[in-house]
Amino acid sequence: MSKLTTKDKILQAALKILEESGIKALSQPAVAKLADIPQGQLTYHFPKRTDLILAVANLSMTRISDFVFKNGSKILGDPSEKIQQMLWDLIKDHSRARTMLGLIIEADENIEVQEMIKLQEQRTRALIATALGVDEDHSKVSQVHATMLGFGLLSFMRGSNQKNLH
Repeated sequence: MSKLTTKDKILQAALKILEESGIKALSQPAVAKLADIPQGQLTYHFPKRTDLILAVANLSMTRISDFVFKNGSKILGDPSEKIQQMLWDLIKDHSRARTMLGLIIEADENIEVQEMIKLQEQRTRALIATALGVDEDHSKVSQVHATMLGFGLLSFMRGSNQKNLH
């Protein structure tokens, strides 16, 4: 198994903080402490907090895309049911929900994060359109996407009790 680079350690620590504690807890000192490195090494790789947030946003979006492509490649037979299950698995993951909420908050003031979120939205809409067998512009895609976002938020707010949402 390969050893993590300092930059990878930083990103893993930053993503963990974002997933577990939210965007407000994501500070360079907290990340350096969790990564067990001097803060100077962190600022060498990510001079500004914004640089760190952009890298973490990219890592988070890549992980979601990887999850979708990994699971999407397993879709055989009745794809709509399997895509629905995959989307549900994304929705009920609280660390992803907390990460996305944090990035949405950050996107209010950070155009680059806003662009990353838009790209992820396009990817999600494409997946939904595939599951429904319609174009991405179809109103059903918007309805399913809005429902997913709503369920994701409800799932996050309600905690681990998923029975009421499924």
